Amino acid sequence: MNEKRLFFRMLIQSLARRASKVALVLLAVSVGTAAAATLINLTYDVESKMNRELRTYGANLIVIPLGAQGYMSQQQLGDLRYGQILGFAPYLYTSATIHAGSATEVVMLAGIQFKQVQQVSPYWQVQGDWGRDDDPSASMIGSQVATQLGLNPGDRFKLSLDNGRWERECIITGIVTTGEAEDGQVFINLPVVQQATGLDGKVSLLALSVLGGFEQVEAVAHQIEQQVRDVEARPLRKIALSEGRILSKVKWMMLVLTIIILVISALCVMTTMIALIVERQREIGLMKALGARHGAILSLFLSEASVLALIGGSLGYGMGVICSALIGKRLFNASISPRLETIPLILGIALIVCWVAVYAPIKRALTIKPAIVLKGE
Repeated sequence: MNEKRLFFRMLIQSLARRASKVALVLLAVSVGTAAAATLINLTYDVESKMNRELRTYGANLIVIPLGAQGYMSQQQLGDLRYGQILGFAPYLYTSATIHAGSATEVVMLAGIQFKQVQQVSPYWQVQGDWGRDDDPSASMIGSQVATQLGLNPGDRFKLSLDNGRWERECIITGIVTTGEAEDGQVFINLPVVQQATGLDGKVSLLALSVLGGFEQVEAVAHQIEQQVRDVEARPLRKIALSEGRILSKVKWMMLVLTIIILVISALCVMTTMIALIVERQREIGLMKALGARHGAILSLFLSEASVLALIGGSLGYGMGVICSALIGKRLFNASISPRLETIPLILGIALIVCWVAVYAPIKRALTIKPAIVLKGE
């Protein structure tokens, strides 16, 4: 029997005879690598999915006229096309008087594109329905205005500008509640306000929903200022920075948790391997007595650790794929696709964990003296 065949036979028999301890090592390695696989699979998809989830909290970038200019060209702003922009909504503001029965009140009137605003600000709570962009009489009013005037969805009211120079009857499709300035505003179709104010093709503000953290938002703002003249692109720092902090904290939390699990797995592997060394003292002593060198003993234990690492790492990868899919479905209601390119990384992590864990046991094995452990044999 040649040397290689003898070595592999010893390796297989060594693992087969100690099935319970081998199973414990496999469990520790697979749990550790499952945590790593979950983290890595989520890292590929979680940032974009979390960014999209966070985008439901409204715009994180606004574009306003530069200096004393009161309005911007809607056509120029409509040409903005960047991959990070999920949506944008133009606004045209003016002051108007609302007449509801015998009650009148001066309000801030906003001309909007209902569909665009719904995309950029899905967090708006609407009692009733969103307005339609093809209905010039459609309107939505803030909850404060509705309360003060006693209005409900389906009611009609009259809007007037410039002391009655322009008037229009509107139908309330929905009442808006945001907890912010929108609660005191009235919203109608943008072209109607542009026509009423004589500002065709003009807007006061553009709200954008940009995918990414604060750095990505700033980059888009810089691109807009370069592309469009006489505008200022202003990131909403509080929202953008908060989103960046959330993403950073989630990543660090997952990384720290994975490291802790890997350390615990390594300690479990190390204690099990030490127990195996104690159990195999006579076997190691006999190998030394028969002329085995330290290199041969080292190769045997490293080979055992490597086999266990590869098997445990493969099991851990499968568990990690399942865990990441479940987490993705539960947190983001989206599927997390397994990444085959991460398999070498996961197996590499498993090998490192096992090699580090067997350092102390191998060091102990190499100090065993045949004369002592074989005494009385």
